[in-house]
Amino acid sequence: MLVYQKQVKKGSLSLKTVTLCQPSPTHWLWHPETQQWQPAETLPFEAANGLMLGYSVFTTFRTPQSPCWLRVHLQRVAQHAKAIALSPFAPINPAFESLSPILEANPSAVFRLTAVLAGDASLLQKTRGESSLPTAWLLHRRTAGVEPFPNVPQAPHLRLKTVDFQQALPQLKHGSLLPAWWVRRQALQADALVDEVLWQTPAGELLETTVGNLFCFMADGAIRTAEEALVLGGVTRQQVKKVCQRMAYPLIERAVCWEAEAPQVVGAFTSNSVRGLVAVACINGVPLPWDEKTLAKWHTLYTAWLDSLGLAGCYIG
Repeated sequence: MLVYQKQVKKGSLSLKTVTLCQPSPTHWLWHPETQQWQPAETLPFEAANGLMLGYSVFTTFRTPQSPCWLRVHLQRVAQHAKAIALSPFAPINPAFESLSPILEANPSAVFRLTAVLAGDASLLQKTRGESSLPTAWLLHRRTAGVEPFPNVPQAPHLRLKTVDFQQALPQLKHGSLLPAWWVRRQALQADALVDEVLWQTPAGELLETTVGNLFCFMADGAIRTAEEALVLGGVTRQQVKKVCQRMAYPLIERAVCWEAEAPQVVGAFTSNSVRGLVAVACINGVPLPWDEKTLAKWHTLYTAWLDSLGLAGCYIG
C-alpha cells in the first residue's frame, strides 16, 4: 500500500492529519521506448486477444529470489518467446534493472512475467516467414496466500496420483494450459485423498506434476528425474541439478517406471519456483518408506538448495 498524509480543516476545527491509502500496482507493462516497467491499470486490447488465443509464454517466480536465478527466469522466458516467433524481449540487463525496484518493494510476492501476442488470429493466419510477431510483455503480482519457504525441510506430506498425460509442447511454458488443468481438476475431484497429479506416459514413466518437476530417491543411492526432453525443465529443477552436482549426489535423468520400479523408490520430492521443494508422502496411495538415511539426504539437499538462493540460516518473512 502507498500511504501518505494530508492536512485537512473543517470549519473552526483545528487541522487534523489523515492517513490515506491507495493500492500499490499489481500489473505492469514493459515499454521498450523507455526500457521501463510501468504500472498498468488496464490490459491492452491487443494483449487480451493474444491471451484469449493462448498464444503466450510465461515464467513464474517469487520474492525473495536470488538475483542470479531471477536472471535465469528472464532468460528462459525470452528464449521461449523467441521459439514461438514473438518479438525479442528487451535486453536482459535493462529489464532486470527495471524489475529490481519492483521486487524490492514486494518482499513476499509471486510474480508472473508473460510474453503474449499483441493482436488477433489474423496475424497468425497471415504470417509466413516473418522473423517475429508483435508482442506485449506483462508483469503481474500476487501477494494473497504467499507463504515463505520453510527454513527447514518439511516432513513428507504431498500425496500424488498418476494420470496418463503429457504436454504437447513439454519444453515450453506456454499459455495453453486448459487441457492440463482440466485433467488435474477431474483427478482431484475423483479422489479427496490426493493433493496433486503426476503425469506419466502410457508406459507408466513418471514425468512431472502440473506445476513442478519430480525427483525420486532410489534404493541404490541415485536420484532419478525424467529426461529434459519429456518435461518442462524448470528453473528450480536446474538449481537442484547443480546442488546435486556440487554435493556429488548421483543424478540420473531417466524417468522412473512406477509399476516396475515402485519398490526401489525410497523417497521423492517436487520442485517449483513458487512452492520450493516439497517432499512426497505417497504415490497412488503407496507410502514412500523414507528411512533415516533418505531423510538425512533430503535434509542436506534442501538446506543446500536454500543456500543456493542465499536464504539459508534465516526464516523468510
